[in-house]
Order: sequence, then C-alpha cells, then structure tokens
Amino acid sequence: MPFKPNEFVAEISKQGGVALASDFRVLVTPPEGMKHLDNEALQFRIDGIDFPARSVTEINYPLYGAPYKIGATLNYVPITMSVLMSPDMRERDFFLEWQDLIGGTHRDPRKNSDEVNRQFNIGFYNEYVSGQGIEIQQFDRGKPDNPVYIARLMECYPSLVGASTMSWQTPDVLRQSITISYRYFTDEFIGRPDVANVSADSLFTRLNKSGAG
Repeated sequence: MPFKPNEFVAEISKQGGVALASDFRVLVTPPEGMKHLDNEALQFRIDGIDFPARSVTEINYPLYGAPYKIGATLNYVPITMSVLMSPDMRERDFFLEWQDLIGGTHRDPRKNSDEVNRQFNIGFYNEYVSGQGIEIQQFDRGKPDNPVYIARLMECYPSLVGASTMSWQTPDVLRQSITISYRYFTDEFIGRPDVANVSADSLFTRLNKSGAG
C-alpha cells in the first residue's frame, strides 16, 4: 500500500501527536541517611537521562530441530543521567556522599578524624538503597504540571560517578555523568484525558471496534 501523508498525519493526531525528548523531569529521593541534604534543586539540574531498559535472559531448549528460545530472568539495565554542575560542585558531592554509604567515608578527611576504624566499612544494603529513589516523569507539550507517564527506579543507588572533563579550550557548561543501578522499575501510564486510551480497553472491546468481533 502506498504511503499517504494525510492518513499518516490523521493517525498520529488521534494519539495527540508525538512525545518530545525534552519534556521530562527527574525527582531524586536519597536514602534515609542523606535526608539532611537538600535535593530539591536536582530536578532543575538533570538535563539528560535514559528511560530504564529491560531485557530477557533466554534459555535454548533443543527439543527437536531448531531450539526453542525460552524466556527466563528479566534483567534491568543501569541508566545514565547528565547533571548540570553548580560552581561549588555540590551535585558531585551529593552522589559521592551517597556512595560513601556503600564503601565508607575514606574520601572525606573531615569525617575520618574520629572514625578511622570505620572509613573503609561496607554499608548495609538497606542503608544505601532508596526504595523509589529516582522518578522520571514525561510531560505533554505545554502542560508541565501533569505527567502522562512515570517510571520509578526501585532500590537504586549511584553505581558510577563519572569523570567530568575540564578544558581551557572551551567555555561549555560542566556536566557530571551519573550511572544509577537499581533492582527493578515500576511504571505508571497516566495518559491524556483528551485522547482515547486504547490500551485500557479489553481484548473483546478492541475486537469489536476493529470489526473483527
């Protein structure tokens, strides 16, 4: 069937258009041991992030002929986000302090003066993970207060505070790369009230709408 621009535009318009990569916000909630730090400003500093990915570990089952690909474990891939740095680098210090809950306080001489025996102590899992630590909200264009989709990273922590390249050759804004590991994610499809939510229909309703019922 030949491509028909008018039909394409009409079909896209039924769903309210397209999502834009720039219409997002990230909320960061640290674990209990870091609640004394101000994290509200981070939502205005995170200028890039990936929605979480998920893969399936497959098992080959050679019953006869070509083996069956049987799905087994679900794998949750760490995500990376970009953070705009303040002049005093407080965002970098925030995520490094979060990592201190995992591997000890040896990077900070101020804390090691009276805790020498604990500076390399490994933290307990429940003390350094945050239950719903990262929340990624996707918005519809022109409606920044009403998210249409939310993904939450469960039991997460910063597994990598990346290098930030400094150079006299450029006046670019300094960014910090942060990799977040997590156990799994949950997501919430909210949708738009002015667009039909076809995914909420039952199988029989969708068959009837299509004429195949």
